[in-house]
Parts: sequence; C-alpha cells; structure tokens
Amino acid sequence: MSFSKIPRQLKDYNNTTNDIILSILAEQHPLSMKKLYIIAKRDYAFHASYQALHKSCQYLLLNNIIIRKGMDYEINMSWVKYLEEFAKELRGTYKNPPKEENEQKTMTFYTLASLDNYSIELSKHLMEQMDEGEIAYGELRHAWWPLFNSSEVYDRSKQSKIFSKVHLILSSDSPVDRWIAQYMRTLGMEVKTNCSCAKQCDIFIYKDTIVQTFLTQELNDLLDKHITGASCLEDINMKLFFEEVFDSKHKIELVITKNKRLAELLKNNIYEKLHEKDDTRKQD
Repeated sequence: MSFSKIPRQLKDYNNTTNDIILSILAEQHPLSMKKLYIIAKRDYAFHASYQALHKSCQYLLLNNIIIRKGMDYEINMSWVKYLEEFAKELRGTYKNPPKEENEQKTMTFYTLASLDNYSIELSKHLMEQMDEGEIAYGELRHAWWPLFNSSEVYDRSKQSKIFSKVHLILSSDSPVDRWIAQYMRTLGMEVKTNCSCAKQCDIFIYKDTIVQTFLTQELNDLLDKHITGASCLEDINMKLFFEEVFDSKHKIELVITKNKRLAELLKNNIYEKLHEKDDTRKQD
C-alpha cells in the first residue's frame, strides 16, 4: 500500500521518506525505528541514512501524523479521520463549485492546517481553469507557507512556471515578511509588502472567481506574534508555531464567489497597489 496523494505537511518536507514511513506503518504497526529502517531498505529501496529516516519521523511526530508508543511508532488515527473529513469536503466542493454569476459558497474550517491543505488544492483547481497569460491576484496579511518548505520543495517549485502567474501584495512588512516576499520572488511571483490591504480578510482572485478567507482576530494576533514579532527567521519557534497557530482550534470562514465585475475591480486594485510608488503605500 502506498500513499500517492498526501497532504501538504508531507509534501513540504521530504515526500519520498515520509511516504515510505507511512506506507510501512499502514501495513505493519507499531514498529521501532530500527525495524522501520530495515523494512525501508529491504522493501522500498531506501538509500538515505538512518538519521534521515529519524529526522522524517520527528517531523511526522511534530505534525501529529504519527504517534509514539514507548519505542514504537504508528499512524495517528486522528490524522486519518481528518483526512477522511478533508476528502469528503473537497469532493463536495469540486462537485458543486460556484458556476453561475453571483453564486457563492461558504465553508468552515477549524484549524489553519486544514484550511491550508484545502486552499492548496483549490488554488490548483482554479488556476487550471485560467487561460494562458492570465494572472492570479492576491492580497494577504501574511503569507506563511514558505516557512514550511524544505530545500527539496523549493528546488521543485523553481522548476514550475505556475508561480509566475501569481501577483501578491502583503499588508505586513516585518523582517520575516520581507524574507517570505523575497523567497516568493525567487519562484517567479510578483510580491510587494507594506501595502494597505487585507484589512478584513485575505483575498485571492482567479479569473472571475474570488476566494476570501476570514480569520478570527485571535488567530491574526497569533500570526502577528510569531511572524511580525520575530526579528529574523531564526527567531520563529516552529514547534510552538505549529501548536499555537497551525493546529490550534479557530473558526475560519472561506467564501468562494463567482462575480466577473467584482473580480476585475479587485484585480485592478491589487495591480495599482503593486505598482504604486513606495511613498504612497499604506495611505488611506
């Protein structure tokens, strides 16, 4: 048994090693690290070191994807339940996406992690509907996803042309936000920080479809605490970030609207802010 489609937490670290670990634990559990390593080398042509396998196991533990019982590991059934709920909701959205003008669909999530996993798949789906040369526009308070990406994911992302079709403005301008913006620029995106935007929600526009994300004030404050409050990237405690922000319970509303006229207005507004002079930014 092998997992061919796995959520973002797995893809963003070392997809091959994580897939091997989960595939083994899906068939045999619980298993010690030593047994995992033996089976990985024997049955999965695993060529990396014991330390590499251990590092991936620690990542899966941190994300509550696997759990530890004594010296053994097994898949966290709470994570499996989450996958089932996520897949059910994803199928429902793709089965009935907004098609008619002014049609609207609202979804509720209770962790930033579940929102993030869904938003990635939704973004891919909507960008596939865009014509060649069309740009997806967005305005965000923070763009946190580069914080989780490994060098392997970065290398694969640089080879993709999809990021050159994304233009973003960010309201925040902390050292970490600037690092994130530069990271995204190296992938081909147009990005500008310190813009007057995303005051009520984060927004993405794909052709004539508008995706709004409404975070609670508490969740926005936590993001500010960890991202804006850090003087540099190394100041962010990723374990604490996962616990306090990514996996903590908050009601998050995602609203998808099909409205051509409003989409054009929002895209033009973002375009103007992306290209306005620096001395006029953040002026109402």
